[in-house]
Amino acid sequence: MDSTGILIIAIVAFLCIYFSNRSKTMTNPVIKPGSFSQAGVAVEFGPRTIAINGNAYSVDAVRGLRWESANNLSVAYITVTDLAIPIHKIEFGGRDTAQVFIARLEAALDQAGGPHFH
Repeated sequence: MDSTGILIIAIVAFLCIYFSNRSKTMTNPVIKPGSFSQAGVAVEFGPRTIAINGNAYSVDAVRGLRWESANNLSVAYITVTDLAIPIHKIEFGGRDTAQVFIARLEAALDQAGGPHFH
């Protein structure tokens, strides 16, 4: 096998490992006494804040939560009072992953004193 073939195999192996690890971090929640985080979303209970992929808001800025699923992909949508980015879309591998994420996020927002969606 020539060096180009070895390089291609190494790149493919790296990408497989990268995306495998990325999908695990997307689906595994981190639940602590004062916070919840998963998939680039973090709710801090004490300061009553939510950060979504680097954008920080008060939990009161959240206006809606919903999820959709098709095939082996599910998507969560978080609507906030931000004119620049009013809807944040978070994709998950797995059919029901977004549904469980939204349920946890609703509970976290409750704990942080935010709006109720149930």
